[in-house]
Amino acid sequence: MEFQNKVCIFAANKTNLRVIDMSAKQYKKLNYLMIFVKMFADRFCLTERQAFNYLDAHKGFTFIDKHYDAIHTMDFAYAIQDVQEVCQAYGGRL
Repeated sequence: MEFQNKVCIFAANKTNLRVIDMSAKQYKKLNYLMIFVKMFADRFCLTERQAFNYLDAHKGFTFIDKHYDAIHTMDFAYAIQDVQEVCQAYGGRL
């Protein structure tokens, strides 16, 4: 089996392992999102879980997905500020 375009996804209990096909762009986007959640959490003194839930609830991930081609080229400080403003527009209070 070739693992070049495969990503292993662990379930929350870490007992189930799935291998899924993923394009190089999807893989890069997933990596970016993981780093973004960490940076967003650090910026607002949240846990990564809290940051993930906040971004999910207030359309932050939707914005990043829609504008990934531009936002991933920005400095994280500016990207976080832009996503924060989008989240505030959808009821976020950070």
